[in-house]
Amino acid sequence: MKTFALCLVPLIAALAAQPAPVRRFQAVPLETVSETTANASIGDVNGDGIPDIVLAKGRHWPLKDVILLGDGKGHFRPGPGLPNEADRSYTGALADLDGDGDLDIVFGCDWQSDEVWWWENPYPKFEPVVPWKRHLI
Repeated sequence: MKTFALCLVPLIAALAAQPAPVRRFQAVPLETVSETTANASIGDVNGDGIPDIVLAKGRHWPLKDVILLGDGKGHFRPGPGLPNEADRSYTGALADLDGDGDLDIVFGCDWQSDEVWWWENPYPKFEPVVPWKRHLI
C-alpha cells in the first residue's frame, strides 16, 4: 500500500505542474452596429429554457429596445418588438415583477430623462398581436 501511495505522489505532482488549457472564446455579433447599445440583459424571456438577450438601445439617441431569442447553440434571432416609441433607455434588467412566472423587463433612461418603466411579459404568446404592456414606475 505504501508503494502504491508513493507512486501516486510523483504522478500527481507531474499533473499539477502541467499548464491549464487555454480557453478560447469567439465573438458573435448580435447586430451590425453596437455603438447604440448601452446594456445587455440575459434571461429566458420566452420560457423555452434557453437564454435570450434584451438590449437597451438608447445610448446616444432615441432607439427602440431589442429582444433577441436564443436557439441554445449561440445564435439569436429578433424576438417580438416592444410596442414603444424610440426612447433613451440606458439600462435594462430582467425580473418577474408581477409574480406570474415569466421575466418582465425594467428599463431606465439616461441623464435626459428620469423615467423608469417595466414591460409586462405576455408569456406564453410571443406574437405581434399580443403586445407587451408598459408600466411607468
